Amino acid sequence: IDNWDRYFVNQHYVSDQYGVWLSSYAPIKNKQGEVVSALGVDINAADIHLRLEELIKFGMWGLSASVVLSFVLAFFLSKQVTTSLHKLSDVVQQIEEGNLEARVELKTNDEFSTLGRQINLMAKGLQERERLKMSFARYVSTHILDKILKTEAPLNLEGERRKVTILFSDIRQFTQLAERLAPEEV
Repeated sequence: IDNWDRYFVNQHYVSDQYGVWLSSYAPIKNKQGEVVSALGVDINAADIHLRLEELIKFGMWGLSASVVLSFVLAFFLSKQVTTSLHKLSDVVQQIEEGNLEARVELKTNDEFSTLGRQINLMAKGLQERERLKMSFARYVSTHILDKILKTEAPLNLEGERRKVTILFSDIRQFTQLAERLAPEEV
């Protein structure tokens, strides 16, 4: 042995009449630190291969289990995402069809719940706008209301000059009638 004074593992298997071996050596030192001998250990290659096969088998089982677990986890995560998207899509569809009472409730704490809250705020704003529009329509003709809503410029309280024809009319005994009735009846 050329390397008997230091730790050494033979890189190649050694064959003899008893089998195939992997050999390693360790020096034995006295109290002064001088190498007085070497300890040689032979490990049967069949045992090494058996252990490697077990290790590979456990590795394959671990890999298979992690792949299956990742697919199951991906399925549940994708299911949660698609459920949230379907709920958001359904509410947006209902709002598009004119149901301004539609609201979305997501029990997640992610971007979809943030988007759901924003959609709910939008629906509430549209509902308020519709209510104001209907209230305003009681006092202004539909033609004027549509013109106001289509105008992008801010409304001014200034007058404008136009040539118009106005008819003043009086209903017979309306003043006496208005004095006797409640405002709602007038």
